[in-house]
Amino acid sequence: MRAIRAVILDFEGTIGSVEGCHTKGFSIAAASYGISISPEEFLLIPGYVGAGDQGVTKMLCARFNRPDIDQEEFKERKKAEYNRLLKTVKFVMRPGFEHVFSQIKRNLLEVSVVSLTPTEQALPLIEGFKLERLIPRERIILLEDVRETKPNPEAVYKAAEKMECKPEEIIVFGDGMKDMQLAKNAGAIGIGMPCNISSFKELMDAGAYTVFRSWEHINFEGLLHTIQFGEE
Repeated sequence: MRAIRAVILDFEGTIGSVEGCHTKGFSIAAASYGISISPEEFLLIPGYVGAGDQGVTKMLCARFNRPDIDQEEFKERKKAEYNRLLKTVKFVMRPGFEHVFSQIKRNLLEVSVVSLTPTEQALPLIEGFKLERLIPRERIILLEDVRETKPNPEAVYKAAEKMECKPEEIIVFGDGMKDMQLAKNAGAIGIGMPCNISSFKELMDAGAYTVFRSWEHINFEGLLHTIQFGEE
């Protein structure tokens, strides 16, 4: 038997998505440098999900062989477009999330959020999605709260300390490869929740225990039983 006492959730893409603001922001910023790439094409870049602005900018410059681009300047342009687009969106959690969250709490499991998102960028999302009505702020670990970022397991160790459990007693839900690698490196169980079709195989290859395309597909009690007792 494997005891499970807690759950870690990635934030952006996993609980709720403003991915359109990111991809459109990257696309508009790229166009200003003469690079033609649609928002949809970004989702097809291996490793895009969970890479963060710095990682995506680096991948884009390498993909189009543009060492001349000032990557810090590019990120600022993308950030400006993202902030403009964010003002136009409606914040809605992914379908089925709150139902699964209620099952998690019904099973008396502790919950934390671990995100690569910088605090400045995360705070409007926390407010927009009304995340703190489900998870207290002290249980939300952001980029500045750790020295090493995903897939380094430091954030899992920090969350485990807050939840008073061991890393191997945690289930990690995330939409990116780094989330699954993070779980694997910490000895936790990773469950993939891809927000785009191309990341399914990536998540399995990165060490996911299993992958669900939607929270609506999850029977948490059944999943928990399988993890704890195996397929009896």
